[in-house]
Amino acid sequence: MNDYSWKTKRSLQLLESAVSARAQFRSAAPRAVRWEVLHAALGVELPPDFRALAEAYPPLEFEDFLRIELPRVGEESSYVARVREASEILQDLCDMGDAVDYVPYPEPGGLLLWGSSTSGDCFYWRTWSESPADWPIVVMGENGDWSEHVIGVVDFLAAIYRKDVLPPGMPENFPSDYPDVVAL
Repeated sequence: MNDYSWKTKRSLQLLESAVSARAQFRSAAPRAVRWEVLHAALGVELPPDFRALAEAYPPLEFEDFLRIELPRVGEESSYVARVREASEILQDLCDMGDAVDYVPYPEPGGLLLWGSSTSGDCFYWRTWSESPADWPIVVMGENGDWSEHVIGVVDFLAAIYRKDVLPPGMPENFPSDYPDVVAL
């Protein structure tokens, strides 16, 4: 793993303790994601906690519900295509007046996808700051609930699975007491 801050390393540890089932998928060596390719294609660097997560794990799905859109090594262009498709869908929601005051990236402060659910929920960063480490999480529930959380991806996931945070509109049984995880 790159030389990430102690905060990022601690966040990963908290997530691993909250969801021990994912430990089996942790890479022995950092996954060689080509961040420069993603940066060039997206026009922005991704947050350091997300990069650390992607270097430690393959794409994951929690509880047959929450999918973390991590880039696959050697398939970075597929990741970019998924993010761009999500931006187009969000633009459609904006055009219909269903996105509250949010806009898709690359507009200033726009939303950039990092996860989704099998029910149609979307998990974004709000790219308001020059520093990706400062980007809050925005959740769009499939039922039209929107919520914003001033926290990074890894801390957000740990908080969900510790049951400290539950975004509006999530299923009643989410998260479970013993979450399962699969690599995609």
